[in-house]
Order: sequence, then C-alpha cells, then structure tokens
Amino acid sequence: MNRHPTLFGAYGEGFRGLYKRFMENLERLNLHIWRRGNTHADEWGCVWYYAEDGLEGQDKVSPLE
Repeated sequence: MNRHPTLFGAYGEGFRGLYKRFMENLERLNLHIWRRGNTHADEWGCVWYYAEDGLEGQDKVSPLE
C-alpha cells in the first residue's frame, strides 16, 4: 500500500494500524458482535459463531434443522 499512494492514499500505518482502525470502526458501527468467540442469534433463529475478529460468522444453529 505504501508503494501505491495513488490507489491507497498516504497510508504508512502498517497492518497493526489498519487492524486497529478496522476494529474501532466495528465498535463505532455497533458491530461488536463480530468479535472472536462471540455468538449472535439473528431474526430467523440462526445462531452465528465468529471465529476471528471482523470476519463473517459461521452458522452453528439453523432453523431448518
């Protein structure tokens, strides 16, 4: 990203800075459920498990079972 400022802007933070900013945005958008180890039940009765921070969860309980 540092080698291509036209595409990415003045970056310079490195991965840790990008990760920190990403996690702050998750909190700001009230997406704290996307944190490692959390589970979340949606309006259809699916229970989602989040194995890694910020990644989409895995459906562990499905209403079709």
